[in-house]
Amino acid sequence: MKSKKATYILFPLVVLIWGYVAYSIVTYGEPETDLDPIRVGDIVAEQEQQKKARPLQLDYPDPFLKRVSANRLRKASEPGTKPIKKVKKEPEVNWGNIVYNGYIRNNQKKTKIALLNIDGKQFLGQQGESYLEKTIRSIQQDSVQLQFGVARKWFTKSKK
Repeated sequence: MKSKKATYILFPLVVLIWGYVAYSIVTYGEPETDLDPIRVGDIVAEQEQQKKARPLQLDYPDPFLKRVSANRLRKASEPGTKPIKKVKKEPEVNWGNIVYNGYIRNNQKKTKIALLNIDGKQFLGQQGESYLEKTIRSIQQDSVQLQFGVARKWFTKSKK
């Protein structure tokens, strides 16, 4: 008899809770109609008047010129003066005919050996080795970097 009384009390309570959840889901996307349309128009008109009445404040400092001194600005603005740029000229280097054919990987020592053709002569070398004054700086899967004097250059793998 106790279980029937609990069922009669709890069943309407469950129906009310699920009804409230379903109502909340159905009315979720609907807009609220608390504002009067005339009142909304008054608010928009008031905001437009505030925008028109507000003057621009242009007396703030330039954020990009904070670090630049006034003397530099005066010198740059003088007509006929141009800043002098120092250009580093790379020395002319005759690399010759160099072809990178790929590399061999030694799994035991974890080293790479580059296969190069320098001026028609085959050369096998690891990183740091030199041949005809050309030193291997880096070995990659598709390219190799060589150094000749102070100049460095990347050579890509030749396609056969």
